[in-house]
Amino acid sequence: MVFRLYKWNMKMAAHNKFFLFWNLLFPIILGTLFFSAFNSIYESEKFDTIPIAIVGDSEHYIENALKEIEFSDNVKMFSIKKLDEKNATNVLKSKEISGIIDAKDYSDVKMDIAEDGVNQSIIAGVVTSIRSGVEPSEYVKDKNLAANNPDPYIQYMYSLITMVCILASTSVLMSLSGGDARSSDSGVRVESSPVGKFTYQMSCVMSAFSFQIGIIGLMLIYLIGILGINFGANPLVVFGTAVVGNLLGCALGYLVSSLFETSTNMKNGILLVITLFGGFMSGLMVADIRILIEENIPIVNRINPSAIITDAFYSLNVYGVGDRYYYSIIWLLLVSIAMFAIGAVVSYWKTYRYKVKEVL
Repeated sequence: MVFRLYKWNMKMAAHNKFFLFWNLLFPIILGTLFFSAFNSIYESEKFDTIPIAIVGDSEHYIENALKEIEFSDNVKMFSIKKLDEKNATNVLKSKEISGIIDAKDYSDVKMDIAEDGVNQSIIAGVVTSIRSGVEPSEYVKDKNLAANNPDPYIQYMYSLITMVCILASTSVLMSLSGGDARSSDSGVRVESSPVGKFTYQMSCVMSAFSFQIGIIGLMLIYLIGILGINFGANPLVVFGTAVVGNLLGCALGYLVSSLFETSTNMKNGILLVITLFGGFMSGLMVADIRILIEENIPIVNRINPSAIITDAFYSLNVYGVGDRYYYSIIWLLLVSIAMFAIGAVVSYWKTYRYKVKEVL
């Protein structure tokens, strides 16, 4: 019975044109636009040593570490000048350097730039990571900022995968609505059938999860195989991370469906608000927002599904497969399990409550 429901939900998803457009075609179109817009920018500036000035690093702690960082073709990432604050500002204004790293206070390393660009984005990535507590020696060990790809724009592609993972929530919600008597005629038949509520729900979640994995696979084949995008990590690791992120997206859809007793359209509206607001808070729209929240209200980044998935890809992109990456994946799995557990308990309580009403 479970397998039959699983097949039925898979067929329903495959014939839903609205779902296929937003979950598959739209991300592919968006990825193509990202590739067209950002690839030429990075190609024109990549592998150039970035001139910077360091102010206040009297122990040469940061300076010595940054001197050892190289791009993937063994080109030094930074050309460093040790200047006082006044001279550094004058040199920056004359555009002889791309930025200033102020290391007078190691607990709050700052930066100053005169304009936006690829070089400035790389410098910002270094400063952001140092401010997050990462030792400069970590860069020396990995030799670059993004595992095997120092392209700062690759983060947009990771954000695109994050979006697809979160869209799994809509897939689950649509699938579960097919078994709700208040939403459709098929829901009336499902509710009156001998199939258990939890069995039906799990078949919906499994079918949505499987279908979304297929979508992610097709998208990565297109991005990597056809466009030739280098994610800076093993494609199988990128795919595996997306699969785990997809699980969290499914858990979010199941939780919203279980918590709210309202129409499908209203549930979709609630889910839309959660995903859009969560995406904004996680930095998918404005990159600095996530960093700002991490510094002031870090608990938000620990419970925001979009931020959790973003952090997993960020860890993979910047640090590669290591302790930071494993911590992100473990936390992602724990939050997914918690959401499924809460949703299951709420669904069980609703079913129990309805049975009590019928008896009374």
